[in-house]
Amino acid sequence: MKLDLSEYTLNHFFAKVVEKYASRPALAFGGENHSITYAEFGLRVENLKQALGKFGFKKGDKIILLGGSSPN
Repeated sequence: MKLDLSEYTLNHFFAKVVEKYASRPALAFGGENHSITYAEFGLRVENLKQALGKFGFKKGDKIILLGGSSPN
């Protein structure tokens, strides 16, 4: 029996984690009192996805992001 895992992408698992742990801290930075929740992180990822789409990127395109160690 062969399993079809095509629907189990990184996006799929990320969405499940955001849904399940929405109010929990996802990233901590600059000390204990600075963090963003999974819901906030999910929103930032969605905003980035939409911004890339406006620049013409589409599903399957490969990109690279260079930046510092910061949630911004």
